[in-house]
Amino acid sequence: MTIQSFKNGYLTASGYTDAVGSGIASLPDQDSILGTVDFDPTGNVGFDTFVQFQMDLGASMTTASTGTPYVGISCYPINDDASTYGDTRFVSAAAGQPPSQYQVAQIPMLVGTSVAQRGTSQVYPLPFIGVKHRWVVTNWSLGGATFPDSTHGPSGGPPLVRVRYFNPQDI
Repeated sequence: MTIQSFKNGYLTASGYTDAVGSGIASLPDQDSILGTVDFDPTGNVGFDTFVQFQMDLGASMTTASTGTPYVGISCYPINDDASTYGDTRFVSAAAGQPPSQYQVAQIPMLVGTSVAQRGTSQVYPLPFIGVKHRWVVTNWSLGGATFPDSTHGPSGGPPLVRVRYFNPQDI
């Protein structure tokens, strides 16, 4: 019988790395933004096939007292023009969330509280294997809460969403 475990992948060999850059600072409720970090799997001999996300928004923010607030994460592949990604809607913060075919993960927020929001997603299959891509982050706090600004995230910096790539290994 073969047992598989996950090994840190090619793109994040040392663990988690910033998924989007500082653009998520002050992201309004129910808005999304395309990250500024390119993930280019060229030369990826391990063929990363799974991803996991962590968020640490730092300062307290109040979420809705009902519903299911979350941080949504979507994968936008590079387009044929080699300069734009996905449906090109979220280069700057824009209302709404990406179409469902791009959504990869959700990280739940605590409901109806005013606390520092932190969490880790489940492990998800990477939707576009071997394709250069960027991550889109959605603030779905449902209570009108804006993400902390660039100096009120963890350790006095911007709020963070980080990604870790995996590939399965037989052990």
